Amino acid sequence: MKKLPKLFFIFDSSQNNLNFEFSNFNVTLNKFENRQHLLYIVGNPIINKRINCQIIWEKIINKINYADVKNIDGEFLIIHHDKNNKSINIYNDRFTSVPFFYLKYRNTFIGSVFYKDIKNFLEKNKVLKINKETVFEFLWLQRLIGEKTYDSYSKCLMAARHLNFCNDNVSTFSYWNPSFKKSNLSINDSVDILKDLLSQSITKKTTDSKKNVGIFLSGGIDSRIILSLFKSEIDSYTIGVTYNNEVKVAEKIAKINNSKHSFIKLKDDPYSDYLSDVTQLSGGMYAFDHSIFYGLSNKISKPPDVFFHGHGMDYMFQGMYLLSSNIKFLGKKTSFKKLSEINGKFSTQYLDKISHRLKGINLLDYISKPARSDMYDSLISSVEEVSSLADNFCEIADDYWEYMLIHALCRHYPYTNLLAIGTIAEQRTITFDNDIFDFYLSMNNKHRLDGRIAKKILSKINPMLAKIPVANNNFKPSMSPLYKDITRLKRYVLRNVNYKYISDIEPHAEERTWPDRNRMYLHHKGLRNAALDLVNSQFLSSLDLFDMDILSRDIKLFIDNPNNNAGSFITFLISLEKFFSNERS
Repeated sequence: MKKLPKLFFIFDSSQNNLNFEFSNFNVTLNKFENRQHLLYIVGNPIINKRINCQIIWEKIINKINYADVKNIDGEFLIIHHDKNNKSINIYNDRFTSVPFFYLKYRNTFIGSVFYKDIKNFLEKNKVLKINKETVFEFLWLQRLIGEKTYDSYSKCLMAARHLNFCNDNVSTFSYWNPSFKKSNLSINDSVDILKDLLSQSITKKTTDSKKNVGIFLSGGIDSRIILSLFKSEIDSYTIGVTYNNEVKVAEKIAKINNSKHSFIKLKDDPYSDYLSDVTQLSGGMYAFDHSIFYGLSNKISKPPDVFFHGHGMDYMFQGMYLLSSNIKFLGKKTSFKKLSEINGKFSTQYLDKISHRLKGINLLDYISKPARSDMYDSLISSVEEVSSLADNFCEIADDYWEYMLIHALCRHYPYTNLLAIGTIAEQRTITFDNDIFDFYLSMNNKHRLDGRIAKKILSKINPMLAKIPVANNNFKPSMSPLYKDITRLKRYVLRNVNYKYISDIEPHAEERTWPDRNRMYLHHKGLRNAALDLVNSQFLSSLDLFDMDILSRDIKLFIDNPNNNAGSFITFLISLEKFFSNERS
C-alpha cells in the first residue's frame, strides 16, 4: 500500500503545545517561528500579485486583521499558534482549496487536511459514531454540504473563515462574503476581461519561477483554454485506458500550442488496485472513480514540480449547474437552451433538480421504511441550514442556488481529482483566484449558459482551437446550436445507412477517459467483487438505514444489467464501505 499524504496536528491548550505531523503531501509548506508565534502556511498565498509567505509572517507578528486576510489571493491554509494567548488561529481561502477538518476533544484541538486522520483519531479514542443522516446525504447528492462530517464531533471549515481556538472554545468568523450583484457587461466585453484575468492568474501562480510546470490536458474545452493562455511552452499530459479519441483530440490541441505531449496509459481497470487507498484519501466523501489520477506517479518518469489543469472552468464559465432546459421543437429537444426559474420551496427544488444528485434509481426504495421520512426531512433541513447562511448577501433564488456550490468548493463532488493529482506532484488551480472568482459571481447567467463565454474565449485565443471537436461528442466548440442540430439529424440519417460511419464520429464510453459507471462492474473483476461484497457489508448493516434484503436482491441485478443505470449508486456505496471498513492507520 502506498503511503497516503498527511497533515495533522494536535494542540494541547494546557501545555500550550502544538504537535504537527506532515508527510507524503505534495504541497508547499512554509514554517516561521519566534518566541511568541509559530506559523505554518500551506499552499501558495499571493500578495501584490506574487506568491509571498514572508509578508504574511510579518502581518502575523504585527496582529493580522481581516482586511489583511481579505487581500490575500490564491490558494492557502494558514495555521497560527499564538503562544502568548495559548490559542490557535486558522485562516483559509475563499475556495477551501486546502480542506480543513477539526474538532475539540477534551482540552485539545485537533485539525487535519484529510478526514481519514480525524476518523482514525476518533476510532483510537473509541468515540466514533457515524451519522446515518450524513450517509444518506452523500448518497443523494454525491457530496456533503455545509460543515458536517460523518461523525458528531468534527466539522469541515467553510470558505473564507477565521477559526479561533482559545480557552477551550472554538469560534469561527467570516472575513469575506460573496457578492452576487450582476454586471451589465456584454458577452464580448466579458470575454476580454476573463481572458485577461485567466492570463494574470497564470502569471501570479508561476511567480516562483524555479519550479517547472505541466498541465493535464483533456479533449474538452476547459484545459485547452488554460494551456493556450500560457505565454511560455508547457508540457502536457493526457491519461486514458487506450489511445482513444480523448487522447487524439488532446494531441491536436497540444500541437497547436507547441506543447510537448505525453500519453499516460492507464490499466483497463484503473481503480481496483487502489480502492482502499483512494477511499481513505477522499475520506469517504467523494465517489472513488474521481481519483483516476491516483497511482500515476510511477508512470510519469520525470513529473513536473507543479501540475495545472482545467478545474473550475466548467462550473464557473460553462454554467455546469445552472438550472436550464433544452428548448423543444415538434416535441424533440434541440441544442438551444434557456434558463429555468426556481419555483416553489427552494430546498425541495434543489434536491430534485441539482444535476449532480443520484440518478438511475430511487434511493428511498433502498432505505428501510421506518427511516424514509426522517432521512428526507433531514436532507431538507440540511439544505435550509446551509442556504440560510447566505441570507445577508443573497437576494434571489439564483443566488442561493450558486451559494450551495461555492460555500465550500472542497466539498464539490469531483474534488478528489485534485487530491489524486496531488499524490503525483503539487497541483494548482488557475480559477482559484480572487479576481476570477468575483468576476464569475458578477457575470450574467446568460453568458455562462451552454458555455457561451468559454467557447468565445477559445475563438478569441486561436480560432483553430475552437474548430477542434470536443472529445465527448465530437462537436466543435464553435458550432452554433442550429448547426449542432443539423449535424445530429445528419448523423441520425446516416446511422441507418452506414453504421460504421456513424460509430466513427459518435464516441462511445471507451473513447473517453473515465470508465462508464454502469458498465465497469460488469467488465472488471475487482470492481465486480467489491460490488458483490456490499451484500455482506457489516458497515452498511450496522447503520440501521438500509433495507438490506432489497439491496441484496438488486445488487447483482444491477451489475449484470448496466442499462439499469444504477452504477452511480453502487459507486457511492463502495466509496462508503471501503472507507469505513478499512482498518489501515
